Amino acid sequence: MMMNIRYNEQPVLLTKEVAKLYSVQQKEIGKNFLEHIERFEEGEHFYLLEDEELEMFIKEYPKAVSQQEDYVFLWTDKGLYEHARLLNGKNVWRAYCEYIYHNFEYWEKVQRFIRIVQNAASFIETHPYSNELMRGCNRK
Repeated sequence: MMMNIRYNEQPVLLTKEVAKLYSVQQKEIGKNFLEHIERFEEGEHFYLLEDEELEMFIKEYPKAVSQQEDYVFLWTDKGLYEHARLLNGKNVWRAYCEYIYHNFEYWEKVQRFIRIVQNAASFIETHPYSNELMRGCNRK
């Protein structure tokens, strides 16, 4: 199960989650990265968390990584794509497509819900009877 981690306003996966998604060993993800480092750009394909950034991340996601980790890679959708290209198998591409579809569908629904709530709040604030409406919401 994926942890639904967000970093810099976007969904990301830990290396162990990428490995699980693609049904490979975690070390294979690291090996591919090191052998093809020129294909990966930090901030676009991945984020490398160390020191204070890692400490803040562990506070926000305490179950994601152990306290003993010196660094953590977080992979973006573009990083997942590059790993899929490197692994290049039918099951890998299927997993990539399913993840992207699910992830974007989920966040699209969340964003749609946020817009609905914001529109409702705006309506209530500008409605001529907003005080009466709010009093009705506060009744016990």
